[in-house]
Amino acid sequence: MPHSHTHPSAHGGVIRHARGYEVLSALVFGGSRRRAYDALVRVSGAGPGDRVLDVGCGTGYLTRRTARAVGPAGSVTGIDPSTEMLSLARRLAPPTCTFTAAQDVPSLSRAATIEYGQPGIIRCSSLPRP
Repeated sequence: MPHSHTHPSAHGGVIRHARGYEVLSALVFGGSRRRAYDALVRVSGAGPGDRVLDVGCGTGYLTRRTARAVGPAGSVTGIDPSTEMLSLARRLAPPTCTFTAAQDVPSLSRAATIEYGQPGIIRCSSLPRP
């Protein structure tokens, strides 16, 4: 008979201390966080008018930096499983950013054309408009 159980680590972890995460991130980057994240945005190829999906957005720092690149004609959606992280992300977000709980997102496999580029960068070139 097959043995069935779920190991707790199989589900990953959810960060619940958003402000602590922000402070720790600032310390770890030692003042270079903005420069490092802006470099990620450049490598992603996001530009004016693009619609971007940030999976695992946390407090939305990269989402907000990407919003600057896509400008007012574009939009950026951040997805994260932590309601605490999303709450802070929403408070800090410009109008071109939206945030959604990961558990509320239907499968993207039927909704987007996925292109894999640089490590850690996925372009969804045909996301439907909300």
